[in-house]
Amino acid sequence: MKTRLIVNPRSGGASRALGPVQAFAVREGAELRLTERSGHAGELAREAVAAGYRLVVAVGGDGTVNEVAS
Repeated sequence: MKTRLIVNPRSGGASRALGPVQAFAVREGAELRLTERSGHAGELAREAVAAGYRLVVAVGGDGTVNEVAS
């Protein structure tokens, strides 16, 4: 399944989980994208949907999840 993981590296929990998330992406053939600024997670999610990704996963805090879900 075509999957994109959107990670906010500035989120405390996401930064601690980055290693396992990267390992998962490699093992499962998922694309990993890191956010660079406010609003970037939403942009990455919209791009993923437009490109036909079937699963988009937010890794971060409430703000990251909100952007991706919106």
